[in-house]
Formats: sequence, structure tokens, C-alpha cells
Amino acid sequence: MGSARYREKIYSQYVETLTKYSENLNPLKEYERRKRLYDLNYEKFLPTDKNSKIVELGCGKGFFLKYLKEKGYFNIKGVEKSSSQISSALPDIKELIVPDDMFNYLKKCSEEFDLIILFHVLEHLFKEEVLELLELIYDRLSEKGILIIEVPNAGSPLFGSSNRFIDFTHEIGFTPSSLREVILVTGFKNVTVYPIKGLSFKSRFVFNIINFFLHSRFTKDIYIEGEIYAIAWKS
Repeated sequence: MGSARYREKIYSQYVETLTKYSENLNPLKEYERRKRLYDLNYEKFLPTDKNSKIVELGCGKGFFLKYLKEKGYFNIKGVEKSSSQISSALPDIKELIVPDDMFNYLKKCSEEFDLIILFHVLEHLFKEEVLELLELIYDRLSEKGILIIEVPNAGSPLFGSSNRFIDFTHEIGFTPSSLREVILVTGFKNVTVYPIKGLSFKSRFVFNIINFFLHSRFTKDIYIEGEIYAIAWKS
């Protein structure tokens, strides 16, 4: 496994050196934007039971945790190692965040979760770490548990290169096929990969046409969208 010495230096200043340039400086406005994306892409996959145990690994400022809280889920928590992210977290969400490394947390955790979430985490890991993390997650999911993973789409003909190298801490890129592959090899039985649908109706319409062309000429594992997500069931 490669050296990760640089991580401490960058993650301790992650907000100051990266996310403040890519997100709305007003966290509540940024949350409102993300909330619409969550409704569009993820709401349909959330558990029906509001008492479901849910954890988000690498939860950052807690945007998705706030979304879950507003949806009525109360058995939720996040895990975040970056002190910079935690100090900038949404005020009403900070108490839900466990300041820990996700590997350490999963190894010492005895709980089983109904839903585990990873938004833009896997691309920051070395290949060996990706496998180890997914195996740990598999062990901590309940029998009917679901895993949601979102990553940049390295296979996008338009955004792939930019998204792969936009962050100095990115170690690996994922296409729809490689994301499905690595999830399946760690034990999950059913994996579906989707493109992230954006907020603009016009963009969605145009991207759907482009995807139809790509799928008819090449393979169904190519999407023009810049981000993709996987829904994986343990059984």
C-alpha cells in the first residue's frame, strides 16, 4: 500500500483549500441545492422504516445527514476524520458526527446497519483500501442492508478526466463497470449503477439523448454525466 503521509496535511485544511472553492459559501444554500439532488436521485432508495440504523462514512459537513434528519430518520450518525470538515459541519448536525477514521470505526463497531452511505470516498483510497473498506462494510450491514456509493464518473466522455484529477487526494477513478466489479467481488449479490441526474431539466433531457446514442453504439456502461452512484444489496 502506498504512503498516505500527505493525507493528514491536506485533510486538516480540506475546507480551506478545496471545498470552499467548489461549494456555495453559505452552507444552508449549499444544502438546499443538494437536497434537491438527493430527492431526485436517492429518496426512492431510502428505507421505509424511520427507525432504520444508518451511518454515513466520510460524511463531511453533514449535508446528507441533515437530509435524513429532515426525512424523519432518527437512528443516524456520520463518521468523519477531517477536523476541517467537522469544524465546518452544519450546526444542528455536528452532534451526530463521530470524529474517527472510518476503518477504525468499522473495526471496533459491533452494530449492524440497514443503510451505509459513501459519498465521494472511494476515489480517495488506494486499491487495497477500497477492498478492505467494502469488506468491512459488508460485515457491518444487516442481512437486508443496502450500500449507497457515489463517485466521480471517470468514464464520462465529457467530465471524466476533469473529475479524476480535480482533487489532489484522488487515488483512483471509477467507471460504471469497475465500480460494479469491485462491489461484487467483496460479496454483494446485487449491484446497480446509475448516473447522477442534475437539477436542470434541459441538461437531463440532452444527457439522456447522448446516453441513448452511447448505449446504442458502444456499451450501456458509458454515461455522459460527471458522477455515478451504485446501489448494492447484501443479499
